Amino acid sequence: MTLSQSTQAQSANIELATNPSENIAVFASAGTGKTRLLVHRILKLLLNEVDPAHILAITFTRKAAAEMRERLMIVLADWAGFDDQQLQLALQQLAHPHDPDSITKARKLYEQILFSEYDIRITTFHAFCQDILKRFALHAGVPAGFHLLETTEELKQEAREQLYKVAHRGTDTNLTDALYELLKHSATVNNVNTILNTFIDSRSDWWSFTENQNDPITYATDRLQEYLFPNLDENSPIGPNAIDADTKLLPALQLYQTYLASHVTAKNQQLSNLLTTSLKDIASAKNLIPSIVPIFLTQKNQPRQLKASKALEKSLGSQKMLDFIQLHQVLCDLILQELDILKKENLLAFNQAWFYSGHYLLKIYQRLKFSRHALDFDDLEWHTYLLLTKHNSASWIQYKLDQRIEHILIDEFQDTNPTQWNLLFPLLEELAANLPCSNKSLFFVGDTKQSIYGFRRANPQLQFAASEWATQNLNAKLIETDLSYRSSPVIIDFVNRVFCANAEEPLLDGYRLHEAAQTNLWGQVQIDPLITPEENVKEQIKFRNPLLQTRANTELNCHYLEGQAVAKHINKLIADFTPILEREQARMLRYSDIVILARSRTHLSQLELALREENIPYTSINNGEFLDQLEVEDILALLTYLSQPHNDLALTQTLRSPCFGISDEDLMTLADCKQDSWHEKLKSHAADSPNSLLSLAYEQLQKWQHLANRIPVHDLLDKIYFEINILTIITIYRR
Repeated sequence: MTLSQSTQAQSANIELATNPSENIAVFASAGTGKTRLLVHRILKLLLNEVDPAHILAITFTRKAAAEMRERLMIVLADWAGFDDQQLQLALQQLAHPHDPDSITKARKLYEQILFSEYDIRITTFHAFCQDILKRFALHAGVPAGFHLLETTEELKQEAREQLYKVAHRGTDTNLTDALYELLKHSATVNNVNTILNTFIDSRSDWWSFTENQNDPITYATDRLQEYLFPNLDENSPIGPNAIDADTKLLPALQLYQTYLASHVTAKNQQLSNLLTTSLKDIASAKNLIPSIVPIFLTQKNQPRQLKASKALEKSLGSQKMLDFIQLHQVLCDLILQELDILKKENLLAFNQAWFYSGHYLLKIYQRLKFSRHALDFDDLEWHTYLLLTKHNSASWIQYKLDQRIEHILIDEFQDTNPTQWNLLFPLLEELAANLPCSNKSLFFVGDTKQSIYGFRRANPQLQFAASEWATQNLNAKLIETDLSYRSSPVIIDFVNRVFCANAEEPLLDGYRLHEAAQTNLWGQVQIDPLITPEENVKEQIKFRNPLLQTRANTELNCHYLEGQAVAKHINKLIADFTPILEREQARMLRYSDIVILARSRTHLSQLELALREENIPYTSINNGEFLDQLEVEDILALLTYLSQPHNDLALTQTLRSPCFGISDEDLMTLADCKQDSWHEKLKSHAADSPNSLLSLAYEQLQKWQHLANRIPVHDLLDKIYFEINILTIITIYRR
């Protein structure tokens, strides 16, 4: 298909997708205008005189919802100020009638939205659930007038403390045993806390898995046991205890020891001694198996090799040599099998303890929240799901909601989780029930390749299931868009080569070839060779005098070396005055035009180190905590010096910071002064060189120090920020 054909197909898809009378499921790749398509759909609904209060648009973040609303209001505001010709063109682009009545109607939409009694609901899933629960709090069984918890760490800690108190009292021995089992597997109390937190964070999965079960712990344990031991009889023992040590394992090991003794070598003697020690206590095969593992398996749990050799044949004879090798293979296989069973048994015991202690903790956690009239984000989704699907009055509640919701639009559908889909499903069934004469509609858009909320239980497969349901029950039209307005042809071609080098077997299931709409947009893809660290780049572990010897660079690994390559390439682009286009006008590349993408934040510090060494200004998402910011550390150093004038480190950091910008050369000059403290050095230098930068810095610091004990610290900071215009200084340094 040519680009012109793709563009025409894209235009036809857009016209179909924005038709309010059609139910639409859109699979839109990155850069194809998903949000723009959704906003155009809302515009068409408004142009068709749909009441704004009957429109519900759902996305996944507050930022995305705010962006969608802003785009909508900007378009409506523009329409209000357009002349007839401009507005006619805008309506033509929407494939909407552009007669005088339509133009007049479009021009008034902005005012109508502003003065509408009920606004268009462009919201997040959580805000939508919160609105429903506040209206039906009594039916949902949640505290009336509840507030939403943004952070829950303190509440989790309080719940854990109450759990440990119950275990310490010993009133529930099962809980005590469960916590001990968790501690045995995780080694530290901090790890136990983390494990218990994961249960709270996964409670939606737990609730949905054990829903309608009178004994959720037993139910979950039984299901896990069936999964781990699918062929287990009801009365069969589990794990290495099931080994018949007397009739099977013991005779085989004794025979194996005989073979070892018949072929005397240093290694065989060592193995024979280990086997003798292990066989002294065979009361528990569970203890026997781990003790004999080193005899038969390597450290990587691979079977030790035992091959035929002339020496072995000379000691045992040809037949016994073959029997020895065969016995070795049999025992290796048996031990691997039993080790696997042992791991499964440990996994079952660990999870059973996790189920019990986590379920107990969850009840405490929920009780604490409800006692404070609070809910968190997972509560919003789960209780809304129960309200709309399980409550005795669910049909009546759906009816009340259906009176207000006629058109449902969902953005980023690939990030929907099962609970969100299940709470939406009753509303969609209501659409399907009135389909023949319905004036309602469903529109959802997403891209399964861009699902990023797996940690929130997002399941991109739900988009396929939802589109299939919508086509069967709502006669929905399926639209696929792969024409990118964002990237250059070179980038798009590279993406296609990565994921679809072989069209018959793409690396990504369901991947379709992308195309670039901006055919004249310049682009370049450069693949550098893989960087591997040199073997000798390792810091020797030894003591050093930190005043005389600098610390060895421990960052010289592949991530740091990659950062060096990136930094040098950036400086080359800047030095070569690389041209770029901005609004069809050529200009030179700036640092602020460059974005560096990394797979994760783990190694960003090493990349930043390389950028700093090349004097490249940057802003980073790897900012850490507030008090870890360089700007904050500099202000803290300044305040420390003002309260402790003889704190040399605080003074030098203050002088070197953007507040004063004293150079290294000036600091070295200051260091040569005879006085002991840096405060006295600065004072002496200011007296000798009254017009120097150091002198001006001393005078300014003295003024602030005079005020430090006389005015509140917030007033002092306000004066400091104003007198040196620190916000402007920081902005300049960041650039």
